[in-house]
Amino acid sequence: IVSVKQLVEDGCNLNTTCDSNGTTALGLAALNGHTELVKWLVEDAGCDPNTQRNNYSNTALLLAAWGGHTDTVKWLVESAGCDPKTQHNMYGSTALLTAAWNGHTSTVKWLVENAECDPKAQCDLDGNTALLCAAVCGRTETVRWLVESAGCDPKTQRNKHGKTAIMLAISKKMVDVVQFLAKCSDGKEENWLHILAMELKHF
Repeated sequence: IVSVKQLVEDGCNLNTTCDSNGTTALGLAALNGHTELVKWLVEDAGCDPNTQRNNYSNTALLLAAWGGHTDTVKWLVESAGCDPKTQHNMYGSTALLTAAWNGHTSTVKWLVENAECDPKAQCDLDGNTALLCAAVCGRTETVRWLVESAGCDPKTQRNKHGKTAIMLAISKKMVDVVQFLAKCSDGKEENWLHILAMELKHF
């Protein structure tokens, strides 16, 4: 914080100064989970977390979720007025989807349980839900939590291209996710190869 304060005193405009991706000091602080710095930038330096976006339209909230910094996400939502249900980037990804994509299960859990983010409803421009985002990236723990604790149905959720979570996992050779989802579909782990073969018919 001291270094950033010195930059301000030297005439640096924290609302316009950014890196090659268009990310400001606020965005970088959020991405790296520096909650106290984020708090200072918003409350004392006048940075607006709801309007500052980088070249990909990521806000501080989305960047914090990308990094899996639940405490930073929590502060931005509860104290800075950031709405995780409406903020999204140029790809339509919300904080929930971004966290799921990167396998940050604790952040996903907080957003669902405390910020009213609906994992069955939120989706990106391609129709990918949190479950599908986690599956395609091989985030088994996140997939498991979304299915077992958040009520996401891997058999019915499909994106705009008709792909289910298991189909996306198969396409990226995410074996652990495929095995878990096949067990969910059939209830018998030993039959997962049969489930896989059936799903492949849809490609």
